[in-house]
Amino acid sequence: MALVLAPHVLATLGACIITQKFTWLYLIPLVFGFGPGAIVTQSLREGRHEDNWGTFERAKAPVMYWFGVVCWSVFYLLSLALVIVLAYQLELRGEIPMRG
Repeated sequence: MALVLAPHVLATLGACIITQKFTWLYLIPLVFGFGPGAIVTQSLREGRHEDNWGTFERAKAPVMYWFGVVCWSVFYLLSLALVIVLAYQLELRGEIPMRG
């Protein structure tokens, strides 16, 4: 599970370097990225992907298996990108824009 968290930690460090300050806001994507990262890691390790669409094994249904792995990987990468987007937003504006 350390491999799942390592990219988020590196993204948070990159965000801190960009803005030259730390905010707890950078840790929110880590919470939401852990689930998809754990699902992808388990699927790749076991060769079987389970989600609401069903259970697909790499040997029996490779297209659906890889489709599920790619979908969850995209969710994981979006949570990583959110850290960098927040850092650039803080760097350019100095704050996160609020509604109202």
